[in-house]
Amino acid sequence: MKYYKISITKTAKPFGKTDEGYQEYDDGVVCLKTKKLVREELKKLYSNCKKVKMYNDRNGQSFQCGNVYCYNGKEHDGGVYKHYHYQDWVTVNHVTENNIINLK
Repeated sequence: MKYYKISITKTAKPFGKTDEGYQEYDDGVVCLKTKKLVREELKKLYSNCKKVKMYNDRNGQSFQCGNVYCYNGKEHDGGVYKHYHYQDWVTVNHVTENNIINLK
């Protein structure tokens, strides 16, 4: 079976001068059958966000492995709204699964 896997790591940090850095608060995976569906899903989730390329190094070579989507938001906490900077680290992989165990 072949499909596309979108992996999303969500991070956030509070607005303002603070010693707190970005902290991970959620991981998610979305599996879709076509590139078109992947593009539509990413557009639905991140159409109004700043997009920054994410790179990885392997054997002395850098390559783009995904994108970081940046946006601002607020959360209601104890009667007060707290404002946050969010960064979602997103990678898309084409996956081919082969069944290697015959259960007969």
